[in-house]
Amino acid sequence: DTLTLSERFLDEKAWHIARGKLAHGTGANIEAQMKTAAGPVWHSLTLELCPDPVSGKKCILMSEIDISNQHKAQKLINRLAYTDTLTGLPNRTSWLDTLNERLAGAREQQRELAILFVDLDRFKLINDTLGHTLGDKLLVAVAERLKGCLGKGDYLARLGGDEFTLLIDEQGAEGRSEKTARSLVDALAIPMLVDGHSMIMTPSIGIGLFPQHAEDSTLLMQQADMAMYAAKEAGGGVRTFKPEMTTQIRRRLRIETDLREAIDSGSLQVYFQPKLAAIDGRMAGMEALLRWEHPVLGWVPPEDFIT
Repeated sequence: DTLTLSERFLDEKAWHIARGKLAHGTGANIEAQMKTAAGPVWHSLTLELCPDPVSGKKCILMSEIDISNQHKAQKLINRLAYTDTLTGLPNRTSWLDTLNERLAGAREQQRELAILFVDLDRFKLINDTLGHTLGDKLLVAVAERLKGCLGKGDYLARLGGDEFTLLIDEQGAEGRSEKTARSLVDALAIPMLVDGHSMIMTPSIGIGLFPQHAEDSTLLMQQADMAMYAAKEAGGGVRTFKPEMTTQIRRRLRIETDLREAIDSGSLQVYFQPKLAAIDGRMAGMEALLRWEHPVLGWVPPEDFIT
């Protein structure tokens, strides 16, 4: 049977768009999937309103160009631009676009969002000792474990390296965020067999909440990142952002920066503490203690600058 023009469009919406354009002018250009003898094919269509040369009635003159190869190539380019090639998860670009889109929806509908920053503890050690090939396979295995913890509407991405991020987009996201984070920790605690190596990964997870902690994507990500570093400094686990973390992180960054200058300028001081024998009280040795008097922070505890 011969199909009418509208029936040749695989997607009815595409036909309505083309017809709408024609209604506001004499021509229309559109890309759409069309029904052909070979099956659905992407075509570039040019439609023009013109009189029928015989009857003089209005008709539509349409020319079609097969753009299937171009469409496949564009689809591949888009996939490469928005997908992490190692794990198949959305990449950083896709994450940022989705986060901003979901934030706009959350503002409009007055619902909560939570983002979880997940960093794998001691992953660099695995890369350095067992090789990057095994490290890559481990990341793929980790991604599969994390995907198994997702709820409906959750969005998981790989930012790069051993950093993953998860978006919880629902009313009550605050209540589910820590529960989900704990499920991620538990999932990675189950041994993973990678190239004959049985591995258990411990993650550090930071949680940032909208609108409680921030209302824009940049600040929300910074705060989830701070919470993740707080978890890492505590030896792993889960931390939700708290305002005091900002002060702690800034102090930490200042100490790390100023310590280099202190080393170069010889500002660090060594104190020698005698070690006495318990039997007779005689000096059995000396213990060298490193001390640092910061010009602004005062005496900095050794545990703050010695790791």
